Amino acid sequence: MKALILVGGFGTRLRPLTLSLPKPLVDFANKPMILHQIEALKAIGVDEVVLAINYEPEQLLVMSKFSNDVEATLGIKITCSQETEPLGTAGPLALARDKLVDGSGQPFFVLNSDVISDYPLEEMIAFHNAHGGEASIMVTKVDEPSKYGVVVMEEATGRVERFVEKPKLFVGNKINAGIYLLNPSVLDRIELRPTSIEKEIFPQIAEAEKLYAMLLPGFWMDIGQPRDYITGLRLYLDSLRKKSPSKLATGPHILGNVLVDETAEIGEGCLIGPNVAIGPGCVVESGVRLSHCTVMRGVHVKRYACISSSIIGWHSTVGQWARVENMSILGKNVYVCDEIYCNGGVVLHNKEIKSDILKPDIVILAPSKPFDKFPKNIKDALEIEEIEISGHGGFDGDRENRKLDLELSDLLMMGISKTEINLRRLLSAAPNQQNQSKLMHYVATLREQLEQLSEEKTPEGLPRVTKAKVNEYYEKIEAVASKIASQEPETEVSDEPFAKDSTSGSSPKIEDEPRSPTSPQLRRRIVPASSKEQSFDAADADSSKPIKLDTAAQAHIDKHRKLQEDLTDEMVVLARQLKERSQAISQSVQNTEKILDSTEEAIEQSLASTGHATTRATKIYSQSSKTSCFQWLLIFAMICVFIMVVLLIRVT
Repeated sequence: MKALILVGGFGTRLRPLTLSLPKPLVDFANKPMILHQIEALKAIGVDEVVLAINYEPEQLLVMSKFSNDVEATLGIKITCSQETEPLGTAGPLALARDKLVDGSGQPFFVLNSDVISDYPLEEMIAFHNAHGGEASIMVTKVDEPSKYGVVVMEEATGRVERFVEKPKLFVGNKINAGIYLLNPSVLDRIELRPTSIEKEIFPQIAEAEKLYAMLLPGFWMDIGQPRDYITGLRLYLDSLRKKSPSKLATGPHILGNVLVDETAEIGEGCLIGPNVAIGPGCVVESGVRLSHCTVMRGVHVKRYACISSSIIGWHSTVGQWARVENMSILGKNVYVCDEIYCNGGVVLHNKEIKSDILKPDIVILAPSKPFDKFPKNIKDALEIEEIEISGHGGFDGDRENRKLDLELSDLLMMGISKTEINLRRLLSAAPNQQNQSKLMHYVATLREQLEQLSEEKTPEGLPRVTKAKVNEYYEKIEAVASKIASQEPETEVSDEPFAKDSTSGSSPKIEDEPRSPTSPQLRRRIVPASSKEQSFDAADADSSKPIKLDTAAQAHIDKHRKLQEDLTDEMVVLARQLKERSQAISQSVQNTEKILDSTEEAIEQSLASTGHATTRATKIYSQSSKTSCFQWLLIFAMICVFIMVVLLIRVT
């Protein structure tokens, strides 16, 4: 039996963890996400898994290395199917048709790589065989179906009637769980083009009344974003408690469900849990408090630190008395200094946190240790290092540093155009380039970019860069060009061969019009040379001509250039959004200050008027008291007069 796992996503919601390796290889419960699925497929007898990866060449290298290691460890065949363009969620099935169809007619599984559950795959096979349809999908219940595409189905038979995308009125609470069992005939419905299996293929099968849905028993979670990642860890550990409680840690310092790798070191006086995963090689010193968090491989948590509801990336350090909480995400090799408070900070790789992060934000700081601001070249930036399958996934090396800088440079240079960013990158890479032909190509590209940059204008119609800056770039480019000249051979060869007559001891004849040097700094000296050397000199004489590349090399360069431009565009947009948000927050703060000032003035005026009113009321009260006394005296006098009149009448 076979299975296909869709691993072509870019993992943008789970950054910065996915900046250093593909999302399926990010650790979840101390092993790569995708390894949970492969182990579940292996357990029910699946003997071959196809990984549908995206068009990026470096992902093929990473996943191939991972596949080889898993094959050696689990004994299951794993192959990769790489698309040449984004094909959606159905196109990769058509691309891998030859790998999935073997003539046996057996159905095959299809899984999304970022879904975690109990994987009731045996029950799904029985369900599929029972209904006799063409396809089966797993569905799960959710509390807020309006956020998802809802599956409307017959409760008795499980036959899917239709799909409703983000319904405003309640039509059901079951959504697609991202686990499918399909007959090979489904592949006949899929063309090799960008296609959505959820929006195009499944509705066709449902209309033909051949699509059935099985309600997923147990837990389910899409862990493609941090908050769901933490929730998924809680659900996974709850399930592990029921199935294999021996795998969970125990002891007086453990609270609830905690998964600790056997190579991790836990100090005295710690309180760990609930819902915590501690990876291999971690060091947790005494007095540490951990809850609802993941601590990945090689992390060092120092004394009395507190981590809650956060993800700590590989080989990071959390200092003494530091507090990290509220969905904070630390990338690889992050250093949080002592007594620092991190409230929802997203910290990129190789950074040092020296001040408190008081509100959730993306943090871009100075590197914790020096490294090149730009990669040596694009190939180096995307170079793939080893994957440590024995360490449960991930890989080390400088690749993630370089690739991260490739993206961060755009954020750090807010307001700088894409052309200038690319020019700076290439200027940084050129001095380290040893290949002469590539260096010449660099110089030609740099000159083109400088010409474009000098013509760029701001929205106000002003030059984007000053003339002084253009001259500075020009001097740097010419310095690189002089390096090409300095590496030219210093020999000048005659077009005529040596005289074969040994008796004529004369020197060989030199050209009347010798070749011009490529740079004024070059010296000329005349030496005899063989015909082979002459051919080299002829090649050097044409070095100023454009280098002709074959189609494959040019396509490879164009693909990397497009990837770089797309990445630059994305980071420029993010930088612009960050700048706009900062301005909006600044404006909001100013407005708030104005409101506070006006409120303070209103309160002062109110207090002043209240004081005046109080004084006036006191005076009125005093006057009214006097008037009241006078009235009572007058009434008393009138009563006395009345009594005297009555007595006088009676006497008389």
